[in-house]
Amino acid sequence: MRTNYRVNSGVRFQMLSNDQLQELFEGVLHVLEYTGLDVHHEEARDILKKAGAWVDGIRVRIPSYLVKRSLEMAPRSFTIFARDGNPKHDIRIGPGRAHFGPGPTCPNFIDIETLERRPYVQDDVPIVAKVVDALPNIDFCESLGTVGDVHHELGATYEFAGMFPNTSKPITSALTCSGTNSTLCRFRSLTNVRTDVSRGSDPRPLTTWDLPSRSTCAVSGTASSEMSSSVCSKIPSSRSKPVKTINLSFSTV
Repeated sequence: MRTNYRVNSGVRFQMLSNDQLQELFEGVLHVLEYTGLDVHHEEARDILKKAGAWVDGIRVRIPSYLVKRSLEMAPRSFTIFARDGNPKHDIRIGPGRAHFGPGPTCPNFIDIETLERRPYVQDDVPIVAKVVDALPNIDFCESLGTVGDVHHELGATYEFAGMFPNTSKPITSALTCSGTNSTLCRFRSLTNVRTDVSRGSDPRPLTTWDLPSRSTCAVSGTASSEMSSSVCSKIPSSRSKPVKTINLSFSTV
C-alpha cells in the first residue's frame, strides 16, 4: 500500500445514461440541420457556408455530418499552462477531469474584514487572485464577481488587470457580449496581452476565454468577432464555461 502521498482526483457526476445523452445529441443535430440558428456576423456566415452549411439571410442550417466532422477535428484534450512554468499548476482539459476555481458574475461579496455583504469592487479582485494562488486545491483563477464600481464595459479589463499580477495559475475571464465597438477593442487589447505573455521560446496557451451568449439559437456579431479573435490568437474559448470546470462562488447574490 502506498502511503504519504496526495491525489487531487476529479469529481464525476452523471445524471443521464449514455442512451439519453445520445438521444439529446441527435435532437441537437436535428435542430441545427432543419431549424438552424441566426448568425449576426457576415464573416462567420461565409465561413459556415464554405464549410457546407446552408445560409439564407442570417439563418444558417448546419448539416449533421458537418457537426460530427468538426467534433472529430477538435482535440479531445489539451493543456492550459501555468505562467510560472510549474507543471503542478497546469490544467489538463479532457474527458472525466474536473477543475475547480472561483466565480463568476456574482454581484455581491462578503467583505473579508467586516464580514458584511456588499457589492463586489475592483479592489476585491487581487485579494481573490492571491487566495487562489495560495490554495493547492484551486486550479484556475477567475474573477469571483462582476466589478461594480467601474463602467460595465470596463469590468472584464479591470478583472484581468487585478488577476494577472497576483496569480501564476491559469486565468479564465468571462466577457459580456454587449455588441459595441468599444467592447471589441478592449477584448482585442486583452487578447494581445494574453498572446504576448504566451509567446517566447515555448509558446503555449496560458488563459481561456468564456464567451457567453444570450441565446443558444442565435450568435451575435460581437460573440462571433470575439471567437474569431480567440481562434486567430490560439486562445481556447467557449460559449459556455471552460470544459469540465466547476466554479465555486463564495459570495452571495
